[in-house]
Amino acid sequence: NNQIIMVTLKDATVAKSDLIFGVYPKNGISQVVKYNHPSKVKLEVE
Repeated sequence: NNQIIMVTLKDATVAKSDLIFGVYPKNGISQVVKYNHPSKVKLEVE
């Protein structure tokens, strides 16, 4: 099992990733958000 941390803004790279995290500043403090790409979210049907 390998893990890679990559910093990119390229759409093609982001589209192929399994997990996407965003980091942005707010009041001088880094905020981290996790993005769930709609095409990779498993939907459960009842």
